This record gives sequence, structure tokens and C-alpha cells, in this order.
Amino acid sequence: MNNTLLAGISVAFIRRFRVTLLIFFGILLVGAFTYTSLLKREGFPAIEVPTAVIQATYFVNDTAAVDEQVTAPIETVLRENESVEQVRSTTDANFAVFVVQFRDGISSEDGVDSVRGDIAERLQLPAEATLGYTTFNASSVDGENDMLFNLYGDDEQALYAAAQQAVSGLNRLSVVGEASVIDQYREQINPLTGEPVTLQVSFNRVGVREREGLTFYPAVSVGVIKKSDAIGTVELSEAVREEIKQQQDTDLFEGIEVTYGGDLADVLTSQIGSLESNVLSGLLAVVVVLFFFVNWRASIVTAIFIPTVLAATFIALLLVGYSLNVLSLFAIILVLGLFVDDAIVVVEAIDYQKKQGKQGVAAVRDAVRAVGAADISGTVTTLLVFLPMAAISGILGDFIRLIPITVIIALALSLVIALTIVPLLSHILLTGEHKDTTFPEKMLHTVFYGFSDLIQGAGRLMSEFVRLYLSVPLLGAGIVVLALAAVFVGGSFAGQLKFSIFPAPDDTDQISVSISFPEGQRLLMPRILRLRSNRSLQKKQERRLCPSITLERTALLRL
Repeated sequence: MNNTLLAGISVAFIRRFRVTLLIFFGILLVGAFTYTSLLKREGFPAIEVPTAVIQATYFVNDTAAVDEQVTAPIETVLRENESVEQVRSTTDANFAVFVVQFRDGISSEDGVDSVRGDIAERLQLPAEATLGYTTFNASSVDGENDMLFNLYGDDEQALYAAAQQAVSGLNRLSVVGEASVIDQYREQINPLTGEPVTLQVSFNRVGVREREGLTFYPAVSVGVIKKSDAIGTVELSEAVREEIKQQQDTDLFEGIEVTYGGDLADVLTSQIGSLESNVLSGLLAVVVVLFFFVNWRASIVTAIFIPTVLAATFIALLLVGYSLNVLSLFAIILVLGLFVDDAIVVVEAIDYQKKQGKQGVAAVRDAVRAVGAADISGTVTTLLVFLPMAAISGILGDFIRLIPITVIIALALSLVIALTIVPLLSHILLTGEHKDTTFPEKMLHTVFYGFSDLIQGAGRLMSEFVRLYLSVPLLGAGIVVLALAAVFVGGSFAGQLKFSIFPAPDDTDQISVSISFPEGQRLLMPRILRLRSNRSLQKKQERRLCPSITLERTALLRL
């Protein structure tokens, strides 16, 4: 790119300083309002998982009969459905499970509607056979609900009554699409008698730390689904908690406590706190580094640059329809150390030109001419590194695409601001070289510019060394050999690194234990096992929340 053109753009923003300052303060004000009020805050962005599970129940205690009368006919219909990409099925003596993956562009809800209609229209399944359809919400806490909380106390019947009252109140909220009690009982057909029976298919308990250890209480879970994707996670959480807080003052909630074990708003709030902490840490680090390596005035310019770019990034995220979530926050924290380079390059170049005796617009023009193209090249190179990640398709692409797009937006905006607003700020704040004649002036120069002078001296020594080995071919060849050797050694170590999609955590605040029981084991046995686990936990003084569930012959304990 023509450096003269870039310099002309920067100079134009200086000469029209009123418009530039208006844009600058507008970005800060609108960005702050966008961050605090307009951007939707959610745990994870809404991601469409084009997969569904069909569960068929047929109590005949005969695997061959289930396969012939249920599995094979349904599989045939599914494979002939145009919306279905792939089908996998599993059959046992009384059940059949189908995992259906739909084609690209087909949502799980639309796909389920299509296959449900085909099955109802084309098949005549046995009257005793029942089908259940399950879709997945990747941004939810359990695959279905956007929020979960538990009511616990001594009286299980009172818990259900309070839960039903809570559900009734939550369903009246404008942000709630559906609230429901997660039932621990299921109506099924007894395969021996053919009569309907009610079975307890799960257990839910909450452990509370008390003086003598952990005390476990019966619990009832309530799941909440937000009304639309436009509702943020934090907005939903605040509305639900406020409604439950009001209901806890009623007589029906007497002796009943509430714990929010499945609320992504807590994670999101922590991430936002981390972002704000990283921004403050970044500002402090930039001020300190530029104070020592350039000068204190340059550190002020760059410190102003960081919140300006963040504010512009928040505005851009709102305009493109993205939310403030765990992934976008991660991307912003990641890019924080990248986009500051744009400002440092421009500020240091302007400071150098002023120290050479150039003043006013001339210093800015010559500085941008010197580094403008290099600044753009460095930023574009970084953008190109993240660009392929934005083109990843499938569920993985839907999940991580927000990270590269956020990084690209922030870097592009930082480059624009570095070549437009930063030159004006530098023109105002950077004073250039000043001759110190008196003793106090020399002392102040030593305090504010002493380390910078040492760095510049080291830079001059390094330039002499580079000039030396470039002028001696043999020495230059030796430097090249050392560089190639370093690349070779690094590559050999890279080949020894183990690959894993997700790193193993050093520590976690949750533990899941799954125990399967032998064929014919009575369902009452998991209760005994759970009580033994409770005694063990009391000895170890574990954490407060401990719901456990039991399904068929498998017990799952989550701490």
C-alpha cells in the first residue's frame, strides 16, 4: 500500500480534529453502553446440533422380536427420509435406540417433525410399542434446559407442591418459554402383566454441610427453558431468581431451601469479571512497559487506545448479531495482547520523529510513511492466521467460529484506530526532544527517560552487531546455520508432544461416578449403594451440592 496515502489519511484526521474527537468520544460512550446494556449475555451461543435420538420401548423380552417388529421397519423409513444423513441403532430385549444425524441445513426440530410424520404415515407398529424423540441443545446445561435448580427439604410431597407452584409462577414470566418439574417417576407397562405401573427411575438428593458432616435431603429439580434465543443467560437467571425469591416468602416454601446447581450465569459472570481484570492488567502492563521503553506520554496514548478498541469491538459484535458469551470473552482476552501492537508501532514511530526534531503534522506524516505499510502487513498476517478457523464447517465450526470472527473484528478495528485516532492523540500528547539545562530538569529526565535511553543505546549496539555479521559472509552463514538448527531441534520436540482434543484438568469442582449392576439386580440396590456413598462423603467433608440419580441398572453420582 502507498505509504503516502496512509500518511495523508492520518494527517486528515489530525486536521479535522473536531470530527476525530467526536468519533473518539462517540466510540467510548456507545461502546460502554453497548457493553453494559445492549449486548446479550449468555453462557454459550445457540448452536444447532443436527442430531436426534429416537427411543422405542417394546416390552416383549425378546431381542429378535424387537429387531424384526420395531428396529428394522423404523430404520428403513429413516434411511429413505431425505432429511436424514446417517442412522445408527441399538436393540435389546425391550428397547431400541436410534441416533439420527440430519443433513446440513436441517435443524433437529425440523428433522424430527419430518421423520415422525413418515413413521406415523408409513408404519403400523405394535400397539404396545411407544416412541420418544429427543433433540439436543448444545448451549443448555443438560441438553434441554437453559437453567436448572433444586428444591430440597425433609418432606418430599411438600417439595413437589412447592416445585409446582414455582413452575406456575415461572411460566408467567416474559423471559421463560417453559418451566417444568423434572419427574423422577415414569409410567411404563409391566411386561409380565401388561398393566401400567409407575416406576421411580431416578433419585435426586442435595447434601448440605452441617456441623457433623454432610446431611442429605430429598430434592426436586426444576428445569427452565428461555422463551427465545434473544433472551440472555444472565437476564433469564436474574428473572428466575427474583421470582423464586418472592415465592420463598410464601407458606408453601416453609422449610424448603433452593440451590442453583445448573446456572451458566455464574460462569458467565466470572468470565466477565476475568475480562475486566485482564483489561485492567493489560492497561497497567502497557503503561509500565511504554513508560520504561519509550516514555510516559506514549504510555498514556496506548492506555487510551485499549478501551477504545474494546468499545468499538463491542459495537461491532452487536451489529453483526453476536452476544457476549464465554467464547467471545475468551477471544477478546486472547486478542488483548495482539491489537496493542498496532498502537505501539505508530506511537513509537511518531515519538522517534519528534525526537529527531520534527514537529506537528510533519512528524506524524513521516512516522506513518515509515511504519504504516509494515503495521498493516503485520495485522493482515495475523488476520490470515485466524481466517481459516472461521471457515470450519459442521458442529465444531458453529461452536468455535465466534472466536476467530471476534479476533478478526478486534484486530481490524485496532488497525483503523491506530492510523486515525492514535496519530491525533500522539500529536497532542507527545512533545518530542527537550534540552534539559538545569539540574532539576536533568533529574526529571533521568527518572522519566533514563531507562528508555538505555534501551535505545542497546538498540544501537544491536544494529552495529547486525551490520557486522551482514558484512562478514562467514559470520552471516553461521547465524543462518544456528537458526536452522534451532528450527530442527524445536521440530523434533514438537513430534514428541502428545495430542489430545481437550487437556486433562489438574483439578475440578465436580466428580461423576457411574456404576453398572449385573443382570437381574434389583433396583433397590442403588439406594443402598448411594447411602454408603453418603457415609464416605461425610468422612471426607465434600462439597455442598450432591444430587444423584439411578437409571435402570446404572447409578450415576455427581458431586
